[in-house]
Amino acid sequence: MNKRWLELAKCNPERAAELFDEVLPRIIAADADLARRVGGVYHVHVSGPDGGDWTIDLGSEAPSCTRGLHGRATRIAEIADRDLIRVMKEPSFPALSTYHHGVVGVSGVLSVKPPVVLDPDIVSTYFKAGLNGVFIKIDHLGNPPSLNGASSFIEFNDVLRAAGLTDRVLDIPITEHGTHINGVDLGGLEALFSGLFFTTDRLRFRINNVHARLEHDMEVSFEPDAIVLAIRFHSNEPTLKGEGRASLAMFFGAPLGWLDVACPDVNLTSLVVRARLVPYIDSTHTLAMRDIGIEVSLDADVDALESLIADGFDSAIAKELNTKELRDAIAKFLHAMITTKAGPRSMSSYIDICVDENGVAASFQG
Repeated sequence: MNKRWLELAKCNPERAAELFDEVLPRIIAADADLARRVGGVYHVHVSGPDGGDWTIDLGSEAPSCTRGLHGRATRIAEIADRDLIRVMKEPSFPALSTYHHGVVGVSGVLSVKPPVVLDPDIVSTYFKAGLNGVFIKIDHLGNPPSLNGASSFIEFNDVLRAAGLTDRVLDIPITEHGTHINGVDLGGLEALFSGLFFTTDRLRFRINNVHARLEHDMEVSFEPDAIVLAIRFHSNEPTLKGEGRASLAMFFGAPLGWLDVACPDVNLTSLVVRARLVPYIDSTHTLAMRDIGIEVSLDADVDALESLIADGFDSAIAKELNTKELRDAIAKFLHAMITTKAGPRSMSSYIDICVDENGVAASFQG
């Protein structure tokens, strides 16, 4: 049974009737879409003093669990009341072994196999191996290397290229800002050379070779529903080359253009981009990925600029990484990872997928 369903049920049934009359209807109602993806009609006969017959209909528009045997069953199960409650109440009593040892008898034409479970270490190893060689670079200053003459780009590996991705140039614009940032005036009146002064009305920051190689700079962790890739970026010094648009304070404000001395440079002592990958099963039973969530955390030597810089990286990287092509490629990569343990499976044969601190669990039809 799906782990999230059990959490929603929050139950410890004492009798079969409580399970089938109260708990299962509540669980089904909590996620009717998932119930319909499982599909099928199940006839359950529970023998013993507290037994009875129930029909679990997961194939209709309104999935249900009702008393009695109704319709044509795609699967039939028989179990004694005492064994059913033992399976539900005792975590040490493995449910799967009840089938192999004859405690529960099952017949029918629909087969829903136990979920395939990949523990966190296996998933982390696969991601690190599968993303080996991926290189991300963001640069406004023309530092090598380049891709087709561009200094900002993502270079994929053969695994991801086979999944439909191509190396591509990143569009990371140089953004301009006013001189008042988070209550701090970074413009002011500065000395240019003896006897002359300038004022600054606009600031900009050019990125100086921010880069990461995923085989060295990526860690994998797990949250409810999400695989999280934390990518630590490095850079030249300074990380951000500051420039100010200056004008002479004398001579009627004659423009001086963009000057390095008119804006402080910024060094980032830490820059980490966290990408949240949330897999799900769509209405066609196909493994897919939701929008990739991007979160940037950093430490800068100019405190007033931290939130501004983080927001800039966040929006620029999110735009470049949260693409349909990348989401589809990650879904294919995750499917390949799962089927190394599950065996050959169609990408459109899933029932459910669950991600938590215990890793990834996937259930298939048939």
